[in-house]
Amino acid sequence: MRQQLSLEPEIPVILLGGHGSVGTPLKQLLLAENRRVYTVDCDDPMPENLRGTRVILIDVARKGALEQ
Repeated sequence: MRQQLSLEPEIPVILLGGHGSVGTPLKQLLLAENRRVYTVDCDDPMPENLRGTRVILIDVARKGALEQ
């Protein structure tokens, strides 16, 4: 995904739905690549410390989101 989007590895990733059965393994994979990963579920607020920061936002519940 990083290569497809040409995004630098230091850009943090926000996983929407990242605490579930799909998001958890994806989070582990991204952490293994030394990414900063934040998980957000439906009742969670977005990370305030990332306001105004360039991020990668992945909604793991969106159909086809992980096929790329």
